[in-house]
Amino acid sequence: MAIQTRSITYDALLTTTADKIHKSGAIQDAISNSNPTFKEFMDKGKIKKKVVGGDQIRVGLMYQHNGTISSYSGYDQIDVTPQDGITTMYVPWAQYGGAVSISGIQKFKNMGKEQIADLLKEKIAQTTAGWAEKLNADLWDVDNRQATTAPYSGNGGKNIIGIPLYIQGINSTTADNYDIGNIDQDVETWWLNQDHTPGADTYVGLFAGMRKLFNDCSQGPGGSPDLIMADQVSFEIYEAGMDEKTRYSFKDTASVGFENIAFKSAKMMWDGYVPDAETASSANGVLSTGSALAEGSMYFINTNTMSLYVGKDHDWKPRGFQTPVDQDASTSLYLAYLQLICDNRRKNGVLYAIEPTINS
Repeated sequence: MAIQTRSITYDALLTTTADKIHKSGAIQDAISNSNPTFKEFMDKGKIKKKVVGGDQIRVGLMYQHNGTISSYSGYDQIDVTPQDGITTMYVPWAQYGGAVSISGIQKFKNMGKEQIADLLKEKIAQTTAGWAEKLNADLWDVDNRQATTAPYSGNGGKNIIGIPLYIQGINSTTADNYDIGNIDQDVETWWLNQDHTPGADTYVGLFAGMRKLFNDCSQGPGGSPDLIMADQVSFEIYEAGMDEKTRYSFKDTASVGFENIAFKSAKMMWDGYVPDAETASSANGVLSTGSALAEGSMYFINTNTMSLYVGKDHDWKPRGFQTPVDQDASTSLYLAYLQLICDNRRKNGVLYAIEPTINS
């Protein structure tokens, strides 16, 4: 009975300590500070936690503006024609889970509130690093089990919808005709993102392609891309091709720890998970990343169109430590309900088929 009482006491202490760490925001901060793409989303405030319940996330989309707007004089009639132009996208929640466990012998070796609290902090830090790596990878993930079929989010569709699925290389066989939110993009062409390739395998061609894509994404209301995420090689090519007098970086707190360069009004960074938007180089059609890239890509992102939805009370919140009757250990689950949402794909684009050997 004494052993059981001690276990219950330790579980209560661990649960209380874990809750304090969660409420402090330390877990969310650690996740955002570990990887460039996720950090940008977190620091730009693109996190929505107010969604409560529901089978799916409902997102309103505007595909045309109100056509009744016009100048008039005196007693001219004003157009009161009912307007369409608004539709709805439905996307499912992606469920993520992890666990923090402390064995009985670890409790024994760390008796006392201070010692067990320190041990728990180390365990949570280890788990948080895993969360950060996984979520940043999944933001760029595309899982195409067969090269002849349309792609979907990774892990059999269980992962969040990745950026390459919202911003597709339209002419690529691995990212063509993937319909998000049950909207047929072959018919509803307003739902398409922008895409372009360099005009030539030269610095001049690369810069021309970047300018065109940026301007295409900037057309109409909603602003311009403010973030360009590239693979490392493409980032270095762009950096090498810039004139020293025109090279400059964004000096903001969101960039601390991550190298960045400015292109027009956008911040440009690189992430090791940014894929080749065109070429599926592996046998199962999964888009390649890192050193396996056949060609490079740059994703022009308007962050005002992107949000990472996080379910209320499912924002990496610990569920409380429990000790099973048949195990000398205490475990707490950490759960997150997430989904990446883009409500205006045409304000985003991808420059793909960037030759990795450009040097002139």
